[in-house]
Amino acid sequence: MAMGFLFKNLANSIQIDENYKNVSLKQKIVSNAYWTVDTLGYWWVADVTAPSAMGLVAFKSNARISAFGVYDNGDGTFNHQFVTPYIGGQSPPTVTFYVFGEPSGTASGMGLLVRNAANEVVFNSSDKPMRVTDVVTSMSTTTNSIPIPSGRDYAACIANPGKTRTISTLSGNRVRSDTQISARNSGTSIETSVMNMSSAAVPAPSNMNGYTGTPMALVIDVTGY
Repeated sequence: MAMGFLFKNLANSIQIDENYKNVSLKQKIVSNAYWTVDTLGYWWVADVTAPSAMGLVAFKSNARISAFGVYDNGDGTFNHQFVTPYIGGQSPPTVTFYVFGEPSGTASGMGLLVRNAANEVVFNSSDKPMRVTDVVTSMSTTTNSIPIPSGRDYAACIANPGKTRTISTLSGNRVRSDTQISARNSGTSIETSVMNMSSAAVPAPSNMNGYTGTPMALVIDVTGY
């Protein structure tokens, strides 16, 4: 390390130095999902506006949520859309979003501000950092469960939905079925599992092939956020 500050945890993993730029909480937004329908089926949809197209939006909901798409608003912001299957007679699920981004460049009062050799802020103790507790990379059809310790609060951030597509033949027609990772906060655990994004009734063009994606969901400690 040529200059700066080096911090390691008990496992001897580097947490902060001039090479590792942390991200900080920029917005916390509570949103009620709304009902919609498209070619994939019936959905509850929840939106959040963020200053980046990258997947730095964590969410907390008792509903099983999956990332659906990101849309450029044309004004320097991006609309992140998340979905969960629509169930008739059900009240719209509530989703709490946590938007993370570049750490703040200034600080007041006591604390720690770390800059790199390019004078970029890589850590600001006045901010609320993204505290990653677990990383899920399994696209399992069964539920993966990560316990939430007593007195803590967790959210999930889908860094890569890991979409998987299978092509099959039904009544002589090529059809596709898409799945990707989803997550929910049960109150006692973060549960990740596969969500079906399209049914076998959706036609598959002749040039469409199947593939297997690798998901990545970050489990974020948002206690006090």
